Amino acid sequence: MSTLVGPEAYNLFYYGNCCGEDYVRTEIWLDRFRHYVGYIQQSIDPKTVLDAGCAKGFLVEALREKGINADGIDLSEFAIENSHPSVRPFLTIQSLTAPISKKYDLVVTIEVLEHLPRVEAEKAIENLCSCTSDVIFSSSPFDYAEPTHINVHPPEYWAALFARFGFYRDIDFDASFLTPWAMRFRKCEPKLVELVTRYERKLWEAQQAEFGARNHGAEVQRKASELLSQVVSLTENQNIDCAIVSIQNKKREFEEAKRSCLEMEDRLNKMVTENQIFWTSNIGKAIRVFRGLKKLIYN
Repeated sequence: MSTLVGPEAYNLFYYGNCCGEDYVRTEIWLDRFRHYVGYIQQSIDPKTVLDAGCAKGFLVEALREKGINADGIDLSEFAIENSHPSVRPFLTIQSLTAPISKKYDLVVTIEVLEHLPRVEAEKAIENLCSCTSDVIFSSSPFDYAEPTHINVHPPEYWAALFARFGFYRDIDFDASFLTPWAMRFRKCEPKLVELVTRYERKLWEAQQAEFGARNHGAEVQRKASELLSQVVSLTENQNIDCAIVSIQNKKREFEEAKRSCLEMEDRLNKMVTENQIFWTSNIGKAIRVFRGLKKLIYN
């Protein structure tokens, strides 16, 4: 680890205050990891899994409950010493920059590499890619406030690093059950035409969803405006008792319309972000070059 953030940083204070909520073995945390495992088992069905950056081993515990042969590695001696006795034999104190001796069907690493300096994170990815052909990866692209987050990057940065080792994002796999920015990388040798086709299809779907969300949001705003006008009209033209009842009814309708509008706005913002990320990625740049070549050829 970097001298900026050593293993001693991941201590009682860190797990009590820097994980969003107290990171102790409760049913809330265990159920969350069981949900992850349910999705992984249903969609991938691996027989062996490594949790790279396992902390207290909650994911390893949930995997083994389902009969999956799972191990975990983590740099924090405190975390592993405070793991449940049933899972501790399967956890190892080890840096991700050290070679990984075993092979696994799947490696999962959740919010880990942003804690490593850039050079060490690159070495960690090389080690992960050497022990599997399938990786589920998540690293926050936003959380700069956390003092141990010394290597925060957008998704395309990590995608480029994995591509160095022949791992490419499976764009048909939805890894958002972990985080909105989680991705699955698989080892393969795709052809450029195949990659362009897949990414064009995904881009088309995103554009259509964005168009539909914008239209729906505009319609919700129009209805909200009409409801507000009706409320104003009622207060002017009806007696006060009827007006109060009508206003209460219209207020409920207005709040529902407002809630729907906010939901659509969140979806739209997410799609816009994904669209921006796509066009700044290496594949996005390749597609623009590909389109330019098509124009030159056919014109």
